[in-house]
Amino acid sequence: MKAIILAAGMGSRLRPLTDSVPKCLVRVGGKPILGHQLDSLSECDVLDEILIVAGYRYSDVCDFVQDHLTSVPTRVMMNDHYETTNNMCSLGLALEELAGETVLILNGDVVFSPDVAVKATTMLAPHSLIACDSSVYYDESMKIVVSNDRVVGISKEIAENGASAVSIDLYRFSGDCSSELSKIIRRTIWDMGMRNKWSEVAIDEMLGYRLVKPLDISPSPWVEIDDLEDLRRAEQMFA
Repeated sequence: MKAIILAAGMGSRLRPLTDSVPKCLVRVGGKPILGHQLDSLSECDVLDEILIVAGYRYSDVCDFVQDHLTSVPTRVMMNDHYETTNNMCSLGLALEELAGETVLILNGDVVFSPDVAVKATTMLAPHSLIACDSSVYYDESMKIVVSNDRVVGISKEIAENGASAVSIDLYRFSGDCSSELSKIIRRTIWDMGMRNKWSEVAIDEMLGYRLVKPLDISPSPWVEIDDLEDLRRAEQMFA
């Protein structure tokens, strides 16, 4: 299984911190977000590679990866178009190499406890899954809809009374799903010219014809860090 970390964005809502470091290297509890992620993924015995897609301050990410000890081989790929695209483009670049393999996908701005990574790589096999938290509702988060124990929709726009849970931006997709997702992304970006879309737009389309199950990780701690208020919450949780 390969892990893909989508970490190309500029993190403008975390300025002035991100004026000098990429979003994934903003510190939480004295450790960069990416450090938390790599340490958590190192607990997963089934992972054989971590691929980070970076963009803004790419060399800073490369330097950090070179200096940070991890038990899983880790490399960094460049998204040259990070200023004009969203994370769907970064995922598409990674899947140009990894489509057809089982992949674990996570955004570069989420911190979670190591047990979450272990659950996401081992539970509900061989099904694909979306890690989620049914105990909360956040306007800024991606929400999922579950019907008959399968995820049938994912979007930021799902209202609280229609949401089954909040996605924690951590996904495991089997080889058939990663292949299908790669095709959808290629068509969306290159055929339709829609370059500035979230990965979840492609995932939502894929849910119409691929089985993906929800994995509720609550009460394990996690935080998606979009702004300074999120960062304060993460500091309290992971100090």
